[in-house]
Amino acid sequence: MSIEHKRLSKNNNREKIEESNYLIVPGVRLFNTDYLYKWLRGYNGYINLSLFFYKFPRWFKGYDNSGKLKEIGLSHKFYVPKPRTHDYKREHLEDVVSLSKEPPNYDALKKRYFFNEGHCFTLQTKTRLIVGFSGGNSVLEVGLSLHPLYGFPIIPGSALKGVARHYCKENGINKNLITDIFGTEDDEDKEKEKEKEKKEGNVIFMDAWPEKWPEEKKSEDGILTLDIMTPHYQNYYQNKKHRKPPSDDENPVPIPFITVNRGIEFRFCILPTLRCDDESLVEKAKKYLILALKEYGIGAKTGSSYGYFEEVGGK
Repeated sequence: MSIEHKRLSKNNNREKIEESNYLIVPGVRLFNTDYLYKWLRGYNGYINLSLFFYKFPRWFKGYDNSGKLKEIGLSHKFYVPKPRTHDYKREHLEDVVSLSKEPPNYDALKKRYFFNEGHCFTLQTKTRLIVGFSGGNSVLEVGLSLHPLYGFPIIPGSALKGVARHYCKENGINKNLITDIFGTEDDEDKEKEKEKEKKEGNVIFMDAWPEKWPEEKKSEDGILTLDIMTPHYQNYYQNKKHRKPPSDDENPVPIPFITVNRGIEFRFCILPTLRCDDESLVEKAKKYLILALKEYGIGAKTGSSYGYFEEVGGK
């Protein structure tokens, strides 16, 4: 793709941003992703989905009545004369879903990561799954936990450890056993424990990876799928200083987001630490994690039935 790259001055970058031969805009620091998307639509190889998802969202360009560029953003909060109206954010997420593919040599990567097969097990998503929904420092409103190097969806080990500990505490498991498995944690309501009284856990919770990629019979059968939530009282939730009671005359604004599809099998791995002298702790941690994933779910919106797991095959 031969495109002439030129830099614009700070005085004319807004007027010239639409011209096809300008990609770098110093004043706005904007990467014009139109060319990237055109190239990707004709590309059948593998890309780093994490990089694409978080670093190259499609920017929305708002124009005034005279046709001059007025604002740049990620949503339709600006006046846009027809036929320029377009939902760039939704299109970006749709492209993320369609570009999600199995990485090259994935079986070899998985074998190297899950080096100790004796402590691994698999479960499949019973409902759609959202981990990393807040998006961190992303410019997007919503996010998803993706492997930073390879881009496929993962469930961080810290999240697995957290939900397993929560299950144990909620179900009255012996406190000493919880400490042996997970270690101690700071309690904000009490004085901090002395350093010598703190104890590290004897079990390591590794990130969970997809076990295999589904056969895509339809676009919605892939490992990722697009979902929608529609807040009805945005003014009530967002305007904290001048909050008014929620009213049914507000316009609901659909917000698209990405989830891991139901029926996706994940591989989990729990290992003993080098100082662990009781490997039965690993089996107990495995038992509590499985129960937590089945009964409590993991990630965002578990109260709306997201994030629940079941045995492979739906048992």
